[in-house]
Amino acid sequence: MIVHGKAPFDFRWSNQATALTSAAGDRNLEMTLLPGTNNTEGMYLKPAMLWSVSENSEHKEEAVRFIDFFTNNIEVYKIGGSDRGVPIKEDIRNQMADDLSETDKKVFDYIELVTENSSPIDSNFPPESSEVLAALEEVDELVMYGELSPEEGATQFREKATAILNR
Repeated sequence: MIVHGKAPFDFRWSNQATALTSAAGDRNLEMTLLPGTNNTEGMYLKPAMLWSVSENSEHKEEAVRFIDFFTNNIEVYKIGGSDRGVPIKEDIRNQMADDLSETDKKVFDYIELVTENSSPIDSNFPPESSEVLAALEEVDELVMYGELSPEEGATQFREKATAILNR
């Protein structure tokens, strides 16, 4: 809805800005903190990618070297821009600064703003979260396409989420 100019705002992760901006065409999309009180602690930074190496891996050393390459090499970020998130290393961010697209500049500025106005990230979601989020997405589509009213969607989502979490 946001890319068609039919919604005043949308909640998305910053690494989705390039895709949204591209889809929006000539519409100018901006990023900002959520409104409300206590904004200096209301946001949190979430990594776009979470990396790990299995304890049972037969190739731990190679996997660690790959993660190191993928997260600490400027060439990777020159190819991907902010699609996989803003680099955590300041040195890489600084090296990229002159070559960023307008959208990536907005993303980098937004991440800096959130960094200055955030709390630590909450712990991981509970194991059932993927099912709850899938139920939300399913109901959200039904509401967006007019098959359910927002009130019916809220009721249906609550029922589904409660059933999942009560198992």
